[in-house]
Amino acid sequence: SIDRVRMLTGVCPMYVVYAVMDSVTDALMADMRAVELEVDKVDEVVLVLSQSEKADVLQRTGLVRRRILGLWRLATGKPEVVKAVLRATVRLPPTAFTADAEHLLGDVLDHLWALVSACAHCEMVLSRAHSNYMGQISLELGDASVGTTMFSSQWLVITAILLPVQFVTGLFGMNVPVPFQGDQPGHDNLNAWMTIMACCVGFVVVFGGWAKWKKIF
Repeated sequence: SIDRVRMLTGVCPMYVVYAVMDSVTDALMADMRAVELEVDKVDEVVLVLSQSEKADVLQRTGLVRRRILGLWRLATGKPEVVKAVLRATVRLPPTAFTADAEHLLGDVLDHLWALVSACAHCEMVLSRAHSNYMGQISLELGDASVGTTMFSSQWLVITAILLPVQFVTGLFGMNVPVPFQGDQPGHDNLNAWMTIMACCVGFVVVFGGWAKWKKIF
């Protein structure tokens, strides 16, 4: 823009203002086009990510959003400045610039509004891409949860099959007289075996009541 101003000799000062604003707007629009390309890339790859690319997409999304916010902050207020300059040219003496001021400054104003709209559009696209990314993560977590549940269910079935066998084995494998051993001495005295059974049943009842009171199941 400095080179452009140096080339201007014998022109209205307001044209210098227009040249500076136009150069600044063109620079912002160039940055905005680069941001739009990056936003399109992120939006395209967010649904076809590998495991190693997920962290990279989050980083790219954060960097692009930072650039968008920077452009948005730079563009904020500039349309009002252009409108103020346009109102000021109305009160100037007629010159070659004032004759075309509405067209030239209107072009700059259109570019600035297009820049603001592009920032809003890119932010919306990134928000949608982020939502799609989080939805993909939720689906993967759901699949992992289903796999864990199926694995736990399989082991629960195995435990349900083996537990009665272990219970019966332990019940009749005590070192005390147990039922159905009529050929061994002392088989009629089952006090010790009944005491152990009573303790087991009492433990199950007490623990079950406590678990129900605590709403564990």
